[in-house]
Amino acid sequence: MSHAPTVKTFGFRGLWGQIGRIEEGFRRIGCKVADAGEDFDFIYSNELLQDRGAIECKAQSGKPLIRHIQDLPAYENTPQEKTAAELQTYRDVTLAHADRVTTNTNFVVRQLERYWNYPDAIVVGQPLQFDPDLDGFRDRKRRNLAVIIGRLDDPLKNANLAVQALSRLRAPPDLAMVWVGKAKRKPRSFFRRFRIEHHREIPASALAELVKHARMVLAPSLFEGLGLPPIEALAAGTPAIVSDIPVKREVFADVPMLFHDPHDPADLARAIQFLLDHEEHGWKMVEAFAPKVEAYRPEAVAAKILAAYRDVIASRAAGQTGHSARSGA
Repeated sequence: MSHAPTVKTFGFRGLWGQIGRIEEGFRRIGCKVADAGEDFDFIYSNELLQDRGAIECKAQSGKPLIRHIQDLPAYENTPQEKTAAELQTYRDVTLAHADRVTTNTNFVVRQLERYWNYPDAIVVGQPLQFDPDLDGFRDRKRRNLAVIIGRLDDPLKNANLAVQALSRLRAPPDLAMVWVGKAKRKPRSFFRRFRIEHHREIPASALAELVKHARMVLAPSLFEGLGLPPIEALAAGTPAIVSDIPVKREVFADVPMLFHDPHDPADLARAIQFLLDHEEHGWKMVEAFAPKVEAYRPEAVAAKILAAYRDVIASRAAGQTGHSARSGA
């Protein structure tokens, strides 16, 4: 089909809700996002697995559903690790209604194969919260600041490791903690050698300015299905230090990233000091990642989703009546 279709979307609409950026991507490639009561050609959802908005919409409309799964919360190799049985909870209902399943990384593709016996997930990625900006990144005036971003109350985000690592340095940068969601226990610096400043769900434009003018972004997570903050940092011209976990090895393949043991604050401290002492290494990191940045623009992600929808239509036209997402059943 040649016309740009209309899409009905479902997902989290908070300040940092990814569905808004997905919708922006659809508009950039000429698609219309359906308002309430409007007709549409297909459904896209990146809801939580337990949410049922898109499933109910498909039941009522009969339109194709492209279902995005950020990751399966297996939390492998962490104290929160789940059993295979626990991860089966939403499998059947999700695959029964989805015409195609999309996700963020090959790491999650392998999760879906392992835990759901579903081999056909399509990697479309996740859009940056702000557009890339590499103009003059080497010469920007920067604050002596490290930034950490996310649901920092979650032990899996490992925020305390960053505080411990900075406390080991003789001349550490200050730390900006950007909190998503509720912040119950805000840590203090162990010593007076660095300050901690707290930002609570600031707008994407303000986050972009904070990241663009920082010395580095820290991403010490124990588990991720993707992990946007270090990607956004490099796309904005700021080096990043990341935990050595499988998904980050995938995302930053062929990039001279600084990886650290996510259980060892001394190892993270060494990486921070190395980056402070070797600024050029950070700039080479940014330059090496630059060719990958385009894949994370909203329009690039939306184009892959649209291709998945058109594949559904082509399969139906060819007489393939079964849904692809049921192939793992």
